[in-house]
Amino acid sequence: MEDELKIDYEQFILWVAQTLKRYGSVIPIPKFISNGKRSQISRLVNSAGSKKLLMEAIVNMAKSDFLNGRRRDKWCPTGFVASLPWLLANDERIFDVANGKFDNPPEQPPTAAELRAQAEEERRLREEQRREESRRIEAEERERKRRERDAMFAGAVHGEELEKIWAQISLPPLEKPNDEKKMQNRPP
Repeated sequence: MEDELKIDYEQFILWVAQTLKRYGSVIPIPKFISNGKRSQISRLVNSAGSKKLLMEAIVNMAKSDFLNGRRRDKWCPTGFVASLPWLLANDERIFDVANGKFDNPPEQPPTAAELRAQAEEERRLREEQRREESRRIEAEERERKRRERDAMFAGAVHGEELEKIWAQISLPPLEKPNDEKKMQNRPP
C-alpha cells in the first residue's frame, strides 16, 4: 500500500497537463512542483489513503467554468483562474473542489421567453429562405423567357427574306425606317 501512495512527480505533472488540455482549461500547467508542495501532496494522499481525491479535484478544477475564468459574478467581475498552487493551498480547498463546490451549474431548461425568441428567429430564417428561393425562381424564369425570346428572334425571318415573302403574297414592300429614308433622299 505504501508503494501505491508514492507519487512520481514528473508523471504527475504530465497527467495534470493532459487533464487540463483535455478539458480545454486555461489553468496554467505547472512546470515543476516545489518540495513544500510535494510534502503537502504526500501528506494529503497519505491521510486520504489514495490518490483519488487529488485526481478528482484536478479533474473538477479543469472542468469548472468558474475556476477557468469563464463565469463572472459580482464578487469576481473579471473572472477567476485557479492554479495548482491555489488548489494545494489547504486541504479544505481540495475537498471543496473534489466534492463539486465549483462544478458548473446544471443545464437549465429554456424559459418561455427564450423559447419564443428561438421560435421567432427560426420563423424569420424560414421566411428569409422562402424569399431567397422566390428570388431564385424569378431569376430562373426571367432567364428562361430571355432564352425563349432569343431563340424566337434567331429563327425569325429578317430584312430581304421578309420582303420576298411579302411580295409573294402580294403585300406592299416594307417601309424603311426614317433614318434610312433620310439617307436615301439626301443628294449625293
